[in-house]
Amino acid sequence: MKWRDENGVQQLCGKFRDAYLPPALAEKAIKAGCCAPISDPRRKALHNSQGDHPRLDTAYDLDADPAHQPIEEPIEEISYFGSDLLPAILRMLLTTAFTLAAMSALST
Repeated sequence: MKWRDENGVQQLCGKFRDAYLPPALAEKAIKAGCCAPISDPRRKALHNSQGDHPRLDTAYDLDADPAHQPIEEPIEEISYFGSDLLPAILRMLLTTAFTLAAMSALST
């Protein structure tokens, strides 16, 4: 999603990332379905699970009229979660293994 802050600077936040919004804008984003409250259990489960960078040209614009930009996939539909989870776990395991191997080699 994208929005302009109080200084008029364009801000951008990707899927499953934390965004620090003023209360009124946060309420608008939650009602639009493009974000969830910090207390939502989905936040803990999905936080930082998407590795790609957000694109300004496809981001939901919180400053625009909501009638002109329907959300393609509501946040409740997380059926694709599993497809992003396995690569993230493998990446973490490989990074850990390489780090431990390098530490072991350097300590001897």
